[in-house]
Amino acid sequence: EATRDEVCPAIPVPMDGLGGRKVVQVSAGGYFSVFLDAAGHVFECGSTPRGVRHMRSPRRVALPQRMVCVSASKCSMSSCVLAVAEDGTLYGWGSDGTGILAIEFDGQRIYAPFAIDFMPARLAEVSTGACHAVGVSLDGTAYEWGMPPQDYGTQNAEPIAPRPVPGLEHERVVHCAADLHLS
Repeated sequence: EATRDEVCPAIPVPMDGLGGRKVVQVSAGGYFSVFLDAAGHVFECGSTPRGVRHMRSPRRVALPQRMVCVSASKCSMSSCVLAVAEDGTLYGWGSDGTGILAIEFDGQRIYAPFAIDFMPARLAEVSTGACHAVGVSLDGTAYEWGMPPQDYGTQNAEPIAPRPVPGLEHERVVHCAADLHLS
């Protein structure tokens, strides 16, 4: 019988499929992970939002330009990825039941990354939580959208459109982070 260390080694080992690339950001979703390399390429593995199941080695996601930030949703209702391009354009793909991608959810996945045009400003950074996302614009304004963390799990909760984060409207924000139910 295999030991725990044989099944899940305690010592980190390099992942196959990244070919010695310098990875600058990693984000783990519910059943998948995404990686951003120094050249601005995005890779994904696991049971990915693009419908690929149990992919052990990361594969490159076809995106039209260099990315500077990537974030995987952390919720079974939204198996999606958001990525920020060098010019501040926000891209997304996957399935969305909480408003992170700002699409009408009909149970279908969006396999090909698409430019999300609902943002009121170009972004420098993005981060996803369980059912919501936060971003920082190029001018330092913090935005939030999706299902507000305090409403998660309540009946008739409605996703919110991107808006400045209440209480931070007059602050210049330099970094954002979202977790399951916190920003």
